Amino acid sequence: MKDEMIKVELTEDKLNISIGVDYLVHICGEGRAYGLGEVTVTDREKFLPELVNELKSEAEDGSTLVHHLVDQAVTEALEAGASGIEYDEE
Repeated sequence: MKDEMIKVELTEDKLNISIGVDYLVHICGEGRAYGLGEVTVTDREKFLPELVNELKSEAEDGSTLVHHLVDQAVTEALEAGASGIEYDEE
């Protein structure tokens, strides 16, 4: 569905993250509480593929923005006391 909000699901062998394109366009403009201020997507057919390219773009070390998202989620889970994970002993 185009207006589906962010959905995160764990299946037996995959983590699935999906966002309806209408909602994605909405959060691009309205969900910027951390920086650039409000923006307006003026041509979604041009912009959304470029957004996807940025999500998949690799840094020199091979990491992507998606890797950073997972790293941040792991950090927050550890800080919240998640079970099944622990810091390695040095």
